[in-house]
Amino acid sequence: MTIFKDRPATVYLSLYALLALGWAVTGAGFPFGAGDGHNATHLLRAADPRIAAPIFAVVLLGVAVTAFALDAQPVVRLTGVARTAVLVGGWTAVAGLIVVMTDARLLMVAGYAPILIIGTPFGVWSKFDPSDVFNWALLNEVLCVVAGLLLARTLLRWQRLTRNACVECGGAGRFTSRAAATRWGRWAVYVAAATPMVYALFRFAWIFNVGLGGVDSSDIPELKSNGAYWVGLGLGAAATIGAILTVGLIRPWGERFPRWMIGLAGKRVPIKLATIPAAAVGIMAFVATPGVFVFQGADAVREVSPVLFWPPWGVALVLAAIGYHLRRRGQCPTCARD
Repeated sequence: MTIFKDRPATVYLSLYALLALGWAVTGAGFPFGAGDGHNATHLLRAADPRIAAPIFAVVLLGVAVTAFALDAQPVVRLTGVARTAVLVGGWTAVAGLIVVMTDARLLMVAGYAPILIIGTPFGVWSKFDPSDVFNWALLNEVLCVVAGLLLARTLLRWQRLTRNACVECGGAGRFTSRAAATRWGRWAVYVAAATPMVYALFRFAWIFNVGLGGVDSSDIPELKSNGAYWVGLGLGAAATIGAILTVGLIRPWGERFPRWMIGLAGKRVPIKLATIPAAAVGIMAFVATPGVFVFQGADAVREVSPVLFWPPWGVALVLAAIGYHLRRRGQCPTCARD
């Protein structure tokens, strides 16, 4: 436990590398390509396990060793080209783990799961096989995102240390001050709140028998018969609620619980209670984009699909969460900077 606490990225990436080595040696369990039966929009849907699995194992092991070196004490203080090369390679690995090795299913599951849970008493599950979604391939995508975030944390800390900045807060910066975060964070919230409302509009239009975003008016009766109509409206309602909660990142009730919340009224909202869900959804929205655009880009543009709004929504939501954190964080426990 102490090793994981001190070097979480190193331990996690090493275990993941061993898992990939198992794929290479046994030829079983490879969660990409032919090993994933629902990979229509996955960037690695054509990956051959005989070639890709050994590559994954070697690359992941190399990244784990690099993470171990970045966590070393005393700190490895590279400068110039060497430092830049490590950072470029490290952040490329982060992008690979979070973006390339995932697809739209993370966002879809996050959006559909609450609707399906609520709809259980009404027989929604009878038209849906959970094993088609909640499988090893999906779990592996979650593991990839966690690996990417742990590596990002290690890189960010090393990046700060090697420029003699505070490892926890990064020190004073032009865009990280409370005043600056308030200014640009407000615009990030506006975009992050507006984009899901576009999706809600696409779904609420069904109430008036209007089809948008690849759905024709003639398709609506069929959607009603198979239950997709109510799921769509539920997703529209969830998007609306999400937009309202996003606005809370710049409103007083986003910092202190409102009076009607019995037992919590007036208490400060924990920063992570707001930032973790916002950042998680933002990441899922962004990583859902590449595969969809590569394999369905032409159709998405022609039909003005809601997926066109995923990139700005994801980026804006992550920035809104960061702005909220920067605006509300108190005195740094490491450097005592306020």
